[in-house]
Amino acid sequence: LHPSSKRRSSSLYYEAGQDLGSTMLKHGYHPGQGLGADSQGMREPPKFEDNPFKYGLGYDPTKGRAEGRKREVSPPHTQADIPKRRDASVKSYPSH
Repeated sequence: LHPSSKRRSSSLYYEAGQDLGSTMLKHGYHPGQGLGADSQGMREPPKFEDNPFKYGLGYDPTKGRAEGRKREVSPPHTQADIPKRRDASVKSYPSH
């Protein structure tokens, strides 16, 4: 991403967060209390860890698997990797 587009998306998230926060306050939310009719819900948003290995949500890889994943780098495809197409107009018959 271009640095300016990253700034722009961060700004959009910030503005959306401000709008959401002001709407919640207008509707009776009090910071530090849980959400819900009786303030019984979560008091703090969940904490998310960075997922540098791009495994699925909730999957906790072993250290060896995670290290192996870091080292896996696929080489770029070349023209030689693409199988040759057989000409469909030429029929091959088994020899007897």
